[in-house]
Amino acid sequence: MGASYQSLAMCYSCFDINATVKAGSLSGEAFLPSDIPPDAAIDDEVSMAIRPTAGAPRDSNMIFSFESLMRLDNGNPWAFRCSLNACVKTYGANISESTLEEHVLDTQPVLYDQRSESYILATNRTLRKGVWNDCESTSRRTDTNSIAYPFSTDPSSNYGSTFSGQDDPEYNNGSFQFYPTDCLWSYGYNAAYALEAALRRQFFNVRNLTTVHDDFYARQTIDPAWLVKLYNGGRANIETVNLYMAGLAEAITANMREKGEPLPSGDAEGTTHGSQTCIGARWAWLSLPAAMLVLTVIFLAVTILQTRTPATWKSSATALLFHGFDDATRKVQGGAGDVYRLKNVIEDIRARVENDGGDGWRFVKAQ
Repeated sequence: MGASYQSLAMCYSCFDINATVKAGSLSGEAFLPSDIPPDAAIDDEVSMAIRPTAGAPRDSNMIFSFESLMRLDNGNPWAFRCSLNACVKTYGANISESTLEEHVLDTQPVLYDQRSESYILATNRTLRKGVWNDCESTSRRTDTNSIAYPFSTDPSSNYGSTFSGQDDPEYNNGSFQFYPTDCLWSYGYNAAYALEAALRRQFFNVRNLTTVHDDFYARQTIDPAWLVKLYNGGRANIETVNLYMAGLAEAITANMREKGEPLPSGDAEGTTHGSQTCIGARWAWLSLPAAMLVLTVIFLAVTILQTRTPATWKSSATALLFHGFDDATRKVQGGAGDVYRLKNVIEDIRARVENDGGDGWRFVKAQ
């Protein structure tokens, strides 16, 4: 599968730091020296401790990083560190049966730039309508090369001057190069700071996952659900942690791709090869009315088959009238088991209404 398109995304990395864990003064205690006090510590009541690390997002390529120390179900302590960083992913895509299938073919990290206080990546080539094109920079702004890339790493020189006018003298001394808009990828400092603050304050701040012991719950971890999932019942390892972080990174990437602000170039351009209308059916919601319709048809068919006999009277009152004859007449005429016999019987009977003196009025055969 060849390359189809590229997108700004969120990537992650996790690694084992169990070598930095230190034993506590009491049995069962362990602690992990943290960049931000207090140190992460576990004991008989604390199963896992989370601490954010210092340095993100400024002066590092990571947007957010945290460390965790936990006690596994075998009683041993284990520690790891995970971080999130902006990246550019190249996808290969295919549409099969109206479903988009995409696969990551390449990943490039977007590095922190002190000059602009943003995460920036200038690529050597870019995809345009599914075809690779080289990215050639110029020292001056042109019609095609309109975005400046700051090469200076001196944090004291004009913060935020990345997109200033062409008359800026720094444009003439080689400090900046201009690129096509689709060759320069940027994750702004404000967005990075907002993401870092949200993750730090709401999810991975200084938190402990506690364990309760009683007769009903022999061992139960409580507190935030996302930490319980990360703890994985004391069976966490680097594989489960990577899977956890992959889900978090993919969720952030999906949000970026759906709601991210476009660059000055606007939306990505492409060629439409065809259009197809796709209709999605939620069968779970259609199952009840569909089942009722099928059962109604079956009930109707069974009713028709069960009542397909000549004894069906419909709305005729003849059978009721014949039933009203006196006992002697009915014995003489015999039973009327079907509509045809009843019709023959009544053609030869002349009847009159007579009061029998006790049971009321009845039909009797006239002489």
